[in-house]
Amino acid sequence: CMWRLDWPTARFWRRAVSPTWLPGPEDSTTPLRNSRIGDIIGTQLSSTAAFLSAEYLADLAVVALQDEADLSPKPGLVDGRGSGAHRDMTREMLHASADALRPAFEYCVAAARKFDNDLELRAELGRSGRAGEAAMLRATGGVNTHRGSLWALGLLCAGAANAVNAPSTARIAMRAAKLARIPDPAASLMDNA
Repeated sequence: CMWRLDWPTARFWRRAVSPTWLPGPEDSTTPLRNSRIGDIIGTQLSSTAAFLSAEYLADLAVVALQDEADLSPKPGLVDGRGSGAHRDMTREMLHASADALRPAFEYCVAAARKFDNDLELRAELGRSGRAGEAAMLRATGGVNTHRGSLWALGLLCAGAANAVNAPSTARIAMRAAKLARIPDPAASLMDNA
């Protein structure tokens, strides 16, 4: 490996690039169905800069959402077996919703690299989130499939945007948490409208 991440362990990352690895008792080798996360990570390992490109970070967010939709069984939730208790959602809809959020995730990374001022960045992240939400609702016919995920993953994308030299989950999460604590300037405008 040309770079080092202090994410869970080096052993985890070696296994994570394999599309057949699942965490489990004694390193299960149960194949992942329809999983592309290993493929994405595996093709990007040659360059730290490519690893943390806006496109790559957005791809990770989208694939995480799609893989979560595919994860089965999830009693009562949408999964590879069906819609569970969510009669208004399907696995395909969740995939389309995740795809619709890709530009918003990319913009969260780009904004974090553009704005040094956290207040300006938070305002941009809010605009990006609202645009992403509108795209998600268009893709799903008005069904809220990933509003919370857009918030959390958008902040994490922004947190990871400038972690090129020494990315760590702790630093990325702390950056995302710091941004989350800043009120959205547009929220007070919308409340007063």
